[in-house]
Amino acid sequence: MEGTLYVIAVPIGNLEDVTLRAKRVLSEVSLIACEDTRKTKHLLAALDIACPKLVACYAEVERARADSILDFVEEGKQVGLVCDAGTPALSDPGGHLVLRARERGLSVVPVPGVSSIVTLLSCAGLPATDYRFLGFLPRTQKKRQDRLLEIKTSPWVSVVFESPKRLRGMLADAATVFEAGRQIVVGRELTKIHESIYRGTAEELLEQEIMEKGEVVVAFSPGTPEMPAWHHLAIALVKEGLSSKTVSHLLSTHLNVKKREVYESIKDY
Repeated sequence: MEGTLYVIAVPIGNLEDVTLRAKRVLSEVSLIACEDTRKTKHLLAALDIACPKLVACYAEVERARADSILDFVEEGKQVGLVCDAGTPALSDPGGHLVLRARERGLSVVPVPGVSSIVTLLSCAGLPATDYRFLGFLPRTQKKRQDRLLEIKTSPWVSVVFESPKRLRGMLADAATVFEAGRQIVVGRELTKIHESIYRGTAEELLEQEIMEKGEVVVAFSPGTPEMPAWHHLAIALVKEGLSSKTVSHLLSTHLNVKKREVYESIKDY
């Protein structure tokens, strides 16, 4: 029988969110690589699943233990990979283990489940057809402000994780960086008893009393991309009566800009 590494999503707070498939796979694997053995034991006990062999695979030891864990898969055993909450490898340990499994040609099977990212977006009221996940915001203010400047001009919904202790500082930075009216949605303790979801501008959210405890997910509404300097010249030339094709050729020749880039930016004017 071929061994398999199962990447198993577990509940982010509410045990009722566990999938039937995840419960079955957890009961069938002979070894589970987990972020915290204590939390995984608690999860298995709550699901009434007999505890198999557990191997701690938190971030600090993942690289050192990856190959020894995957040796079990190569021997034909079924191995599970879980983190404390949600899906492994998404701002959680597990990415290197999966990479090594791929490099060794081993079978890797996802067992999907609840995600705090999708959970927040589903009730945020934001245009989430296109969105990007940026993981945790940087800890230092300067780097955090730089990331917020990127988010400011992003044409997509941006989703981040943030420490509840740093949330007010982040909102204060956002109030400085963002334009007026930019919508932010904060989800705290999603799916748990004390779940709270807040929506408003950075200034409005700063006026609310958001507890500095629990897991926090933040979604930012899309921004307006900053156009390059040549864009304004291109628009002016189109308004003077030149065709988009001619303008693209002129700017490509004299400003070393790609024709296609110019054309795509002005074709609707």
